[in-house]
Amino acid sequence: MVCAAGHVWVIGGGGAEYNTLSSMEKYNVEQDDWEEMARMPEARMEHQCVHDGAGRILVIGGFDGRYAKSDIFIYNIARNQWHRSQTSLTSKVNGHVAAFVREI
Repeated sequence: MVCAAGHVWVIGGGGAEYNTLSSMEKYNVEQDDWEEMARMPEARMEHQCVHDGAGRILVIGGFDGRYAKSDIFIYNIARNQWHRSQTSLTSKVNGHVAAFVREI
C-alpha cells in the first residue's frame, strides 16, 4: 500500500488462500470508490512500495510465492503502465522496509 497522487494504492499481496497477487487497485478518498488498475507484470507479496514524487510507484523486492526477489517494478501513474527497472537490489529481499527521501 502506498499513498500517491491523492489516492491510496493497494498493490499485490496475499489472497484468501495465501496465493500471491499481481492486482492493483486505486482508492479515491473523495469519491469513496475503488478502481482496478493495470496488474503488475509478476505477482508479489511481502514487498515494499514507494512513490518517487514524480508520478511513479516503485515495487521493490518481495516474495513471488516461491522465492525472495531483488527486482524492481516501476508503475507510471499517468500511463497506467508497468515496466521492470534495468537495475535490481544487490540482495533478494522480502518483508523489508523502503523509504523515499528527496533531501537529507
